[in-house]
Amino acid sequence: MGKASSIAIITANGKANKRRNLGAMKGRITQYRGKLYWSENVGDPRWEQRSFANIKSFDLTNNTVKKHTTRGRYFALAFNDELSCYAASSISREGINTIHLLNADTDKEIKQLDVPVGNQVSELSWINTEGILAVLVINDNGMGIYSLNINNGEWGVIL
Repeated sequence: MGKASSIAIITANGKANKRRNLGAMKGRITQYRGKLYWSENVGDPRWEQRSFANIKSFDLTNNTVKKHTTRGRYFALAFNDELSCYAASSISREGINTIHLLNADTDKEIKQLDVPVGNQVSELSWINTEGILAVLVINDNGMGIYSLNINNGEWGVIL
């Protein structure tokens, strides 16, 4: 399946009503509290080789788009309703991966957690409400699934 290029509402008779075009997405679309969230790649107008990945949402009730972050590098969004936060991965210009916890209501950063050197985060998903993330990681050994305790930063191997 290819990347989504637009958001559309499908009517009862099967007709698609297009609501919004999407830019260059990084990762998947996630639904949370009546909104669709995604990370959109945006080129820097001054520097051709630099880009950002900003978090955006589409409100399904009033058909509005909101930009939650500016000049960020966030992707792999995972929301946790019980903790009222979401996790996102970022890659610095130097290639260092970090997992960020952001407040779901204000989009302010709560905490940063280091990803072990040599690992690249591909996907994030919450395992439970106690603050354990499942992290799909790519490294020199291939691909693996790890757990990350957001309370103490401890990593574990799942698969």
